[in-house]
Amino acid sequence: MANQPLPLNTVSVPPPPSLGMRLFKRTFGYLLAAVCLVWVFHDVRLAEIFRDTARIDWRFAALAMALNVASYYCQGIRWSLLLHPLGRISWLRASEAVCSGMFVNEVLPLRLGEVVRIHIVAEWLQARF
Repeated sequence: MANQPLPLNTVSVPPPPSLGMRLFKRTFGYLLAAVCLVWVFHDVRLAEIFRDTARIDWRFAALAMALNVASYYCQGIRWSLLLHPLGRISWLRASEAVCSGMFVNEVLPLRLGEVVRIHIVAEWLQARF
């Protein structure tokens, strides 16, 4: 009886983590982030940053940010066109995948965001990855 397989409609779901474990994970994450921020900014002079920031021409900064976002939409259009033989995906959806991949590239090494982008689009198109 112990070796009989479970019926296909039976799903075993692990119990959710306890409140203490969730609190520990959250606290550990915040502490790790704080330690990393202290390490990154340990030799930064905040007065210099504020002085340099005050001299920024914010019109150019706003233009740069707008062009940066526009480049993601252009990449989404390109992806939409390139993926057309596999299936239809809107340029907005493709742009969403591009932005997701860029975020992962900022957080993880080795440009793993490219793999994430492909995986996301493959899921949406129900294509094999």
